[in-house]
Amino acid sequence: PDSTQMSAVIVVNFDVQAKDVAVVFPHSGNWYEYFTREINNISGSSLVMTVNAGQAKIFTNVEIRPALITGLASEFDLNTTSIYPNPTEDFIQSTLPLSSLILISVTGVKYNLHSNGEHVWDARAVQPGLYIAVAEINGSIKRTKIIKK
Repeated sequence: PDSTQMSAVIVVNFDVQAKDVAVVFPHSGNWYEYFTREINNISGSSLVMTVNAGQAKIFTNVEIRPALITGLASEFDLNTTSIYPNPTEDFIQSTLPLSSLILISVTGVKYNLHSNGEHVWDARAVQPGLYIAVAEINGSIKRTKIIKK
């Protein structure tokens, strides 16, 4: 396969019982299962596998290393940088200058905030809700939760 492109195969069992499914892959080679991190070497064009009730499997021909977004407080170093106030209304401030600040809603909507100075970010266009704040500082990405009133 072309290394600049990624192929994906998604298998879902919406039944209440496990099913054996013949999964067709676009080409042979290594296929990575996203959730279990298992590597499957596919030598033909298909593979029969058991898919449990309600289970989904995502296979890609390029390994995807998912970011852990459940431990946000530990990812964001509050000793060196903080984003405030939280909850916020119109403007978000930071203790250090940020290269960028993006808010991502729980539905995946991204808001690229504009800076009104090195430490002040305009959030007036952002709808109220819970967001993941993604701050870039010196090439490093830091994440935290923030509430927009």
